[in-house]
Amino acid sequence: MKFVPFLPLLVLAVCNISWATVTNPGLLTADYGVVTKADLNEEMARCEPPYESFPPKENACFQYWQCLPTKEVHLTCEDLGANDEYEHIGEATFWIKNGSDIHHFLTRRNFDLESCQEWATEWKEVMRDEEVVCLSGDYIENAGEEPSPALAGNHYYWIIDRMKSRHGEWSYFYRGPIETSAETRSDDVAKRIDVDETPIDRRGPDPRYDPFYESLLTAEDLEREKADHANGSALSSGLHEKEHWESFNEWRCFSADKIEMNCVGVKGESTKIPSLEVKDKRHLHEFSLDLDPSREADCESTIAFWQKLLSGERAFCAYAAYLQDNPVNLREEEGLDRWSLWIVSQIKTAKGTWPAQKF
Repeated sequence: MKFVPFLPLLVLAVCNISWATVTNPGLLTADYGVVTKADLNEEMARCEPPYESFPPKENACFQYWQCLPTKEVHLTCEDLGANDEYEHIGEATFWIKNGSDIHHFLTRRNFDLESCQEWATEWKEVMRDEEVVCLSGDYIENAGEEPSPALAGNHYYWIIDRMKSRHGEWSYFYRGPIETSAETRSDDVAKRIDVDETPIDRRGPDPRYDPFYESLLTAEDLEREKADHANGSALSSGLHEKEHWESFNEWRCFSADKIEMNCVGVKGESTKIPSLEVKDKRHLHEFSLDLDPSREADCESTIAFWQKLLSGERAFCAYAAYLQDNPVNLREEEGLDRWSLWIVSQIKTAKGTWPAQKF
């Protein structure tokens, strides 16, 4: 992979920020007037005491905050080619060197190349003219020394969640308006800086079908997904099918701007089932229920519930398992590239949930 260096416009003196012993286990360095009480309290809320100090012996519940110098920052997006979702997949390579430590910040998944480039632009803007940038993320591992002459040192790997500086911030997840008042900052910050009271709209990527949309999904939701995967598939091939296949429930989240809900018929069956459709560019996702003869599906009441749940909402998440792709030529007038069908178990908005098991 080719590394393209990015250096902020203001080149500052070399500094080495060491991890500090602090009272909050979610903060690994000084806060530098950037990390707030609200930021730290959010991480504390993820965990149950007693809190494990860094580095954690097992997977930590914290997304740790640390503030690092911007003297040596490297950032690039690589085109990985095409897959079933994108013509050009973008993979971000982003690392910060702090003395002999190199911190690699990975993304939770790869999107299209355009989204990767947009993130890179937003990250550069947050770091612009800053001596220090603060980042939070899931700790993966300390890989120790790696055989890379250009990157000699100890290598640490993180899943990036947020990035903040004195003049801006970025988040992978949509978090709503940001509190920037002095009262929300950590103990000694209000004494040292002037506070910008202007809210910043920190969106991260468009919702699309991102499985990690934190404004709606809780830690319990994500743990459920992980546990369900460990327990086995939600859907699988029949005993007499020649090729075996499995499909697992997963969270997929979208903008709620363009959705359609209908009662649809199933060939050879008299019962109609509820269907919710949402488009992401030219990919139509259809979420429906499995056809269970033992259940008298009241389609109209389900659609009415979905409409109430989604009315006025900005986004929604569906917990569903992929079933199949339908032929796009059946809806040729819509110009679709793909039409995927999913069996939904739960729909969630900021307003509430629709659990299929209570249908």
